[in-house]
Amino acid sequence: LLSRNVVVRGDDSSAAAQFGGQIMLHSEGDDSSVGRLSYVEARDMGQAFKLGRYPVHFHMIGAVHQSYVRGCAIHRTYNRAVTIHGVRHLRVERNVVYDNMGHAYFIEDGAETDNVLDGNLGLVTRESFSLLNTDATPATFWITNPNNIFRNNAAAGSDKYGYWYDLPTHPGGPSATELICPQGERFGQFDDNSAHSNGRYGLRLHDVYVPREDPCGSSDHLLNPSLPADFNRFTSYRNQRAGVITTIMGALRFNSFAVADCMEAGVEVSEVLAAEGEARLVDSVIVSRSQIQPEAVRQGSVGFFAPRSEGYAVRGLHLVNFDDAERGDHAFSSCAGCWHGAATDNGVRRTTFELVTYDSVANLVDFGTPFKALFRDLDGSLSGETGGATITPYWPHLAESDSCRLGPGSAAIPPSAPLPADQDEDACPHGGCELPDTYLLCDADVEVRRLAFYDQEPAYWLDYRDLVVRQLPVDESVNASRVMWKKKKDPERGWAAPFVSGHLYQVFWDTWSDFKEVTLRANHMAGDGSDAFMVQFNYTDVREWFRVRVDGVELDESESELTLADAHGAHYHNRTAETLTVLVRDNRAVQIEGRRCARWGNCLAGEPCDPDTPLEAPLLWSEASTWPELGAVPQDGDDVVIPCGRHVLLDEDSAALGRLFVSGRLSFSEASADHDLLLQADTIVLRGGTLDAGSEASPYPADRTATVQLNGQRADPVLALTEYTDAGNKALVNLGVLSLHGSALATHSTQLAATASAGSKQLLLVDAVPDWPLGAQLLVTTTSFSYEHAEVHTLVARSADSRTLTLQASLAHQHYGAAGSPYTPDAAQPGLQAELRAEVALLSRNVVVRGDDSSAAAQFGGQIMLHSEGDDSSVGRLSYVEARDMGQAFKLGRYPVHFHMIGAVHQSYVRGCAIHRTYNRAVTIHGVRHLRVERNVVYDNMGHAYFIEDGAETDNVLDGNLGLVTRESFSLLNTDATPATFWITNPNNIFRNNAAAGSDKYGYWYDLPTHPGGPSATELICPQGERFGQFDDNSAHSNGRYGLRLHDVYVPREDPCGSSDHLLNPSLPADFNRFTSYRNQRAGVITTIMGALRFNSFAVADCMEAGVEVSEVLAAEGEARLVDSVIVSRSQIQPEAVRQGSVGFFAPRSEGYAVRGLHLVNFDDAERGDHAFSSCAGCWHGAATDNGVRRTTFELVTYDSVANLVDFGTPFKALFRDLDGSLSGETGGATITPYWPHLAESDSCRLGPGSAAIPPSAPLPADQDEDACPHGGCELPDTYLLCDADVEVRRLAFYDQEPAYWLDYRDLVVRQLPVDESVNASRVMWKKKKDPERGWAAPFVSGHLYQVFWDTWSDFKEVTLRANHMAGDGSDAFMVQFNYTDVREWFRVRVDGVELDESESELTLADAHGAHYHNRTAETLTVLVRDNRAVQIEGRRCARWGNCLAGEPCDPDTPLEAPLLWSEASTWPELGAVPQDGDDVVIPCGRHVLLDEDSAALGRLFVSGRLSFSEASADHDLLLQADTIVLRGGTLDAGSEASPYPADRTATVQLNGQRADPVLALTEYTDAGNKALVNLGVLSLHGSALATHSTQLAATASAGSKQLLLVDAVPDWPLGAQLLVTTTSFSYEHAEVHTLVARSADSRTLTLQASLAHQHYGAAGSPYTPDAAQPGLQAELRAEVALLSRNVV
Repeated sequence: LLSRNVVVRGDDSSAAAQFGGQIMLHSEGDDSSVGRLSYVEARDMGQAFKLGRYPVHFHMIGAVHQSYVRGCAIHRTYNRAVTIHGVRHLRVERNVVYDNMGHAYFIEDGAETDNVLDGNLGLVTRESFSLLNTDATPATFWITNPNNIFRNNAAAGSDKYGYWYDLPTHPGGPSATELICPQGERFGQFDDNSAHSNGRYGLRLHDVYVPREDPCGSSDHLLNPSLPADFNRFTSYRNQRAGVITTIMGALRFNSFAVADCMEAGVEVSEVLAAEGEARLVDSVIVSRSQIQPEAVRQGSVGFFAPRSEGYAVRGLHLVNFDDAERGDHAFSSCAGCWHGAATDNGVRRTTFELVTYDSVANLVDFGTPFKALFRDLDGSLSGETGGATITPYWPHLAESDSCRLGPGSAAIPPSAPLPADQDEDACPHGGCELPDTYLLCDADVEVRRLAFYDQEPAYWLDYRDLVVRQLPVDESVNASRVMWKKKKDPERGWAAPFVSGHLYQVFWDTWSDFKEVTLRANHMAGDGSDAFMVQFNYTDVREWFRVRVDGVELDESESELTLADAHGAHYHNRTAETLTVLVRDNRAVQIEGRRCARWGNCLAGEPCDPDTPLEAPLLWSEASTWPELGAVPQDGDDVVIPCGRHVLLDEDSAALGRLFVSGRLSFSEASADHDLLLQADTIVLRGGTLDAGSEASPYPADRTATVQLNGQRADPVLALTEYTDAGNKALVNLGVLSLHGSALATHSTQLAATASAGSKQLLLVDAVPDWPLGAQLLVTTTSFSYEHAEVHTLVARSADSRTLTLQASLAHQHYGAAGSPYTPDAAQPGLQAELRAEVALLSRNVVVRGDDSSAAAQFGGQIMLHSEGDDSSVGRLSYVEARDMGQAFKLGRYPVHFHMIGAVHQSYVRGCAIHRTYNRAVTIHGVRHLRVERNVVYDNMGHAYFIEDGAETDNVLDGNLGLVTRESFSLLNTDATPATFWITNPNNIFRNNAAAGSDKYGYWYDLPTHPGGPSATELICPQGERFGQFDDNSAHSNGRYGLRLHDVYVPREDPCGSSDHLLNPSLPADFNRFTSYRNQRAGVITTIMGALRFNSFAVADCMEAGVEVSEVLAAEGEARLVDSVIVSRSQIQPEAVRQGSVGFFAPRSEGYAVRGLHLVNFDDAERGDHAFSSCAGCWHGAATDNGVRRTTFELVTYDSVANLVDFGTPFKALFRDLDGSLSGETGGATITPYWPHLAESDSCRLGPGSAAIPPSAPLPADQDEDACPHGGCELPDTYLLCDADVEVRRLAFYDQEPAYWLDYRDLVVRQLPVDESVNASRVMWKKKKDPERGWAAPFVSGHLYQVFWDTWSDFKEVTLRANHMAGDGSDAFMVQFNYTDVREWFRVRVDGVELDESESELTLADAHGAHYHNRTAETLTVLVRDNRAVQIEGRRCARWGNCLAGEPCDPDTPLEAPLLWSEASTWPELGAVPQDGDDVVIPCGRHVLLDEDSAALGRLFVSGRLSFSEASADHDLLLQADTIVLRGGTLDAGSEASPYPADRTATVQLNGQRADPVLALTEYTDAGNKALVNLGVLSLHGSALATHSTQLAATASAGSKQLLLVDAVPDWPLGAQLLVTTTSFSYEHAEVHTLVARSADSRTLTLQASLAHQHYGAAGSPYTPDAAQPGLQAELRAEVALLSRNVV
């Protein structure tokens, strides 16, 4: 029943404003405030958007042994219902809460303990966005400390949760302390509760609950034992996700649970921190579908979701009706929550089962993939196997065991088929392929154990790779198991897989990667050898020996093959088979280190040559006498050495050698009889020796070809150089001099002189190319948006002037080459022309280094590695060499051309080479300086092309290079998946005349680390602050994202690693000159965080999203700039579809950027939405770190065909300061801002009048109000404001606000004063950004006064203001005025820590910075802003510290006088009459007043004596109403516990008022708000008692019926009262409120005034009626019926 005869309510305005009354019980000290509420009805209570304004609120009293809330009906509330805040021992019993916003029964801070909630009902708990974040996902019972008692409660329909244990680490709010730890607190009680019809979960324990003896002590189980927590007899049904869910829990025991009809899961346990078996589910039933009426369910449900951690136990679980194949029901699933990115475990966790029974369960187990589990069936009840079994997902390496087999099926488990033959590893990369319900059964006489692999090195290479596991001996017909690396925990960043005792397993990483270090650790090992197993690692790298340790103790290597009887960690290294076998016998970690070298240092046998050894006379390769060591010319497979001093001329093709070591010299012969020559080997090592073909002065003859071919497969042995460096295989390794010189070219690349159309076979070039040979291959770059439109063709003819080339085949695409693109300027703009022509380059060379024919299929080509330790100790001179089929995918450091850790390389260069069809980058500059990379072509490579690796590389010169078709690669580092043609990790290098002509993502990427990584790692180098080298005359086009990207940080400074303070460590300029960027799919240029970078003479065209985009600048105003540049929306290149309108220049989200001399062209396409300018670059991204309203300055801006000038970002705002009028067309300049209503009110700002570039703008439509346009007003397309040049527009930030928990996320509202009500206020969004961090920023016009306040009627206690760019002389001063609704007796205002005196009169603009005036009558504070210093403001409630209430409270021993009647004037000597409407009334100490008539609508009523509702026979319904009632040590009562208020009458307390009314301050830190009944004494309200406040349906009530059959008789439920019937559907909205009109003789059948809208279930024996063998499993799923009305209101 909803009705009661004692009522407390809000007035009639409450619902519309969501601003009802509130009962606040507060005092400091145990039992110092007493609240006894029984059978009271509270409705229209609680105040939305006001923290602490709840219907019934026990606040910070301490122990409240004398207080209770019993039998009450609380409904239609706007801010929670019963709040228990900072109190203990409160009893909340047999209440009904219905239709409330936010949490219903609410335990607030986390310090509240020993409270009892017994027999309460809560339903229709609605979400609320006006309170804390958690109220948007509300719980009927929200619990922040587990040491409370919950018995017999029912959560009968919430928007999200029934019960939510949301335990903080420590209490918050006024109870904040680190001495209490709710997440470890002892458990109170949770017995006989129920939950149903909730939007997510019936019972949720999130995030952590691990009860321990010392709640705040160690997490070590031995030092601080865990305590059990028993949750008993919980019923949960018809919840839209799960009946029960936990996140991280300790020894929680769920006993006798009954769960039914939950959409996704019955019970879901995510992570357990307890010893095995301590956490468990016992003697419970889970039903997929009960006999309640069917409803659509969106997917199949799971009965029990096993955790992603060890040791959970299930015993005595009965499962019913998991048999719907169409829905996909399963009785069990595994690894709960592993689908979530935040899931923290690495899988393969064991859960034990026994005494499991079923009814109608066809689908037993659905294992999660790729997160695996082990189900240990102790007694066979889960699997049907005698003696039990272990059930696992299908792992191929387990399926090979004779102890494991595909499940044969039982009544509950359908037979499973083996994997189809066509399902190979590539199709099923992780853990094999799981067919529906495919699983393995492993016999009870073996154990299946989890083994983790972690602490692997090199992590940068092994991380993200699959671990491959097979049983030995290998059966090639069975797939390997592939174990996914996971960035989780236990192990963190590792792998975990199951292994069967008694077996040997092969283990290796895919992509042929070897570990240097790895640790193994098993779980649940017996330690006696009964469950031992072995793992065998195979390797392809060199491993001379292994170090194996257990508990830090190094173990000796076994001299023979292992047996299962050997000790834990025993290991055998088979050097012939290249394997290491390790025995696992117990749970201790096994640490393994692999070593390459038999001794520390050099791994190569023997000593290198003396560099002064003279060379002998040349010998011919073809003569046997050249090879005395072999006795013959080398044959296929021979390992060959050319020793010190020997010089060999290759005069014939070599055999296919094994390894070739050159310590002398090997030269390609140039004798006239020799022509094409081939040198081939698996690996060539120049060990101090020389390999040469031609020389720089005399290149290899143009009429012949010299080829080096590198042969081999990925699994071939690698060549170790030192302990930390290897050369891999299929390599040309230079530890001496590599000097290869093809025939030189006068022109290696040029450009088209005219456009070449698709279908044409001719190219007209800018430069003549007489030395490009016929039959050679050349390439033509794309000029479209797709880099794939580059083409390779064969040259078949050349014109007489060598400028017109004829191709063998027709062009597939058009390639642009017209002159004067994108824009031919007039004489006044001489520097703006840019060439957008296609490049044409020669690919063929006559000196070739290549991989063999197997390279392409395996993506495993050859590699040139130049390495030695010491400046110029390895010399590489490569000119006009062709390198193809080079680089090795999945192998870090295996690049086509790789200069590696040499230091200075003054003598080395890569010049005029053509590097194409590569599988791992192209030219890598790693740990070297002064390398010259000039006039090369890189085409069709995977990953970055020109690659500067660690970040320590400086002074290298990259000049005149071309790169195109730079493809993404997922076989290398993460950045190679978003590759750049030029990847740059240190800015102190020189880039000139390069062209990035088509990459999957970027042309040039300055990706500067904080410090170098890899082998160059040091904290003494700071690339993000390094001096700039050079970036001149480069170009980029046809890239998938950006032409030039500077990300993340580049702020060059005098001391690169020094202070970020500009005065202490000045920033340095970095000039990027004459860059051309076009046809990129996002932007031509983009920067993230940059210093004083100056972009000079840039030409950008045809970029899909933006021309130049600058995100954040850390430099003084004007130091970072864009100068003398052109940006074109659409050039004359052939049109292509563009997905959206483009922006010419995106201004930053920070201060001080300057644009000067910028010309914009063709931003005139209205359909696309082109705009020449936009603001706050990157603010759309969640990681954007600035709070907006930042200023950019403009001058000398010019346009051609620009119709749409500015598109300001919303809600992130900007200010464009036009210094000379060139941007706005305004004489003398202007400030352009987005449309802010508070600026539009100024006579200095107006809607833009338009110009040739700016269309006229209309005012806002009248119907666009604040609600429709919540942030910054409403922006129409291109609506903006122009503010005159004679005023300044300044940014003002608001931050460091308190109370942050209330003001954060609220809008700041700004209006110009005096207010024009016809103009919208500006609403400024709070942003969790920086400067200010967690605050607001808005623009203000000098000379004006602005009203500022927070929406939702919230007042600050503290706030700081800070402006930008203030002159400080008062010329740009302005004022802000705060109004407040709270009590503010005085304000403290400080500047630079100095407190300022309050002004005695209204302010003027001549006053000082921080001057302030407090108008107590108008309740405003006005502050003057004159310079950039922060102004800190504190608002104080009390004129003195402590109690804010006037006067002193009563002496508690003051005796009461004889009762006086309210209706008699003599009762009120202070007023001289009975109180009238609006009067503030005091009932002083000792006075006792009987309310014998309805009161007037009072203002504030203070009771220090006693006020009682009269019960005289002549009196009936009585009304007491006031704005606020304060029991200041006094008493308000209606009836008593022993003698409730008579049932034939109603006592009502009505609280009146509006949100903006003055609040009542109690202390400096506590206020009672307004529209409140505030108890600082005794509140004792007792309605007519009910024998039964709620019951259940005894039979189902159908939709359309007007009768209810109840379980219990309700003779005392009055006719005409309101009652409610809870839902039994999935929707809490199906609860119904009805009026009782008749009752049967036995008071069990009730008749309603109106028909039921929905069916409400009430049949007996639901959800499952067991047989005699299962006596404890029946649960009641009936609808509840409760009375709402009470007679004290």
